[in-house]
Amino acid sequence: MNVIEAIKKVENHAKEISKQDTRVVNEHVVGNVVRQGDVYIHFVDDSFKVGEELQIKQIADGVSMGARHILKGHVKVYECDTLPEYMHSDFDGMVSYAFDVYGDGAVLTHPEHAHIEMGFKGRCIVTYQMDMRTRQRVQD
Repeated sequence: MNVIEAIKKVENHAKEISKQDTRVVNEHVVGNVVRQGDVYIHFVDDSFKVGEELQIKQIADGVSMGARHILKGHVKVYECDTLPEYMHSDFDGMVSYAFDVYGDGAVLTHPEHAHIEMGFKGRCIVTYQMDMRTRQRVQD
């Protein structure tokens, strides 16, 4: 077996054993938070103030692989710049977007993290992870 054949064998084996995990969240409990990599999904009340509806599904700004937090299914994404009342003002600027989930089939996908299947109806907001030393956004 030559080097190219060995590499192909390793690549094929990696494809066979690779598996994208999925976490299932079936209940929308206001105040709960779910993390996917460097973003946090906060469950907020349906009356939580959001901005205009956007025609996007990516909930983390950026073009790198780490920014590929993509919503699929029956969801609507909105502008958002308001923190939940339980978050300290140090986190101002860490809000990304808000989104509404309209029932089964909604999934937050990412190529490097477990997908999050959302089997509930409700409003969520997205915040970025923050480096507490620099007060800057952490990016995967």
